[in-house]
Amino acid sequence: MVDSHAHLDELDDLPETLQEAKAAGLYGIIAVENILLETDTPVNYQGKEVRPKDVQITLREVARIKGLDPLAVSQQTTANVSSFFGISFQS
Repeated sequence: MVDSHAHLDELDDLPETLQEAKAAGLYGIIAVENILLETDTPVNYQGKEVRPKDVQITLREVARIKGLDPLAVSQQTTANVSSFFGISFQS
């Protein structure tokens, strides 16, 4: 189980699409096998510079909502990207 204190304290700090999905309860009902995580950064969001590494914030929040380990979510969503785009990643 994911430590619930490891997530962001403020919904306002979440990327906009995650706010919308969380508000709709979508991450709770969509299987992790059907989720892709992406970033359109670098951008300025709410006065902050957002970078590609910040996709980890979304990853941790998805893991918390689903009650899964962030590493498991990372591995599954990477496999989802590989399958969807027909590409492979080397470790």
